[in-house]
Amino acid sequence: MERDERREFVIKSALAGAALSAIKIFPFTQDAHKTLVGNPLRFPPQLQPGEPLILNAANVEVWPGTTTQVIALNNSYPGPTIKIQKGEQFSVLFDNQLTEEATIHWHGLLVRN
Repeated sequence: MERDERREFVIKSALAGAALSAIKIFPFTQDAHKTLVGNPLRFPPQLQPGEPLILNAANVEVWPGTTTQVIALNNSYPGPTIKIQKGEQFSVLFDNQLTEEATIHWHGLLVRN
C-alpha cells in the first residue's frame, strides 16, 4: 500500500469508528428520549492530613442499586485521592486489616522502588 493510500485508509477507518460511536452515544430510535443508565463517574474522597490509609473489605455500591464486596482503602472504591505539592514530604500510616499480606502502589507519582 502506498503512503497516500495508507493515510486515506487510516482516515476513513477513524471516521467509520467515530460514526459507529456516535450511533451508540446518540441513538436514533424511538427510545432516544429515555434516560441513559450506567455507572456514574466516581470522584473518590481526598485523604486528609494525618488520616491513615486503612485497607479492608468493604461493601460498596459499584453499580447503581447493587452493593459489592471489594478490597478498599478507607472504605472507598476507588481509593482516596492524595494531593501533594512537588517537593513536599509525604508519609502515611498504612493499616492492613486484611488476613493476608498486601502491597499498595501509587498511580501518577514517580517514586523510587
